[in-house]
Amino acid sequence: MYGSIRVRWAALGWEKSYLGYPRSGEFGNSLGRRNDFQRGYVQWYSGNNTVTDRPY
Repeated sequence: MYGSIRVRWAALGWEKSYLGYPRSGEFGNSLGRRNDFQRGYVQWYSGNNTVTDRPY
């Protein structure tokens, strides 16, 4: 996990956040990069360099 995704997870409180622990490594998708967690995901959008986190 790198860059903006890591920064967002840290800002949320790492594994103590609502996301929990990572379930995947960071991977590319059609929108940019994403990391899946126990209870949600963090998505980095390459088109506008923004990051969002969402629960499942």
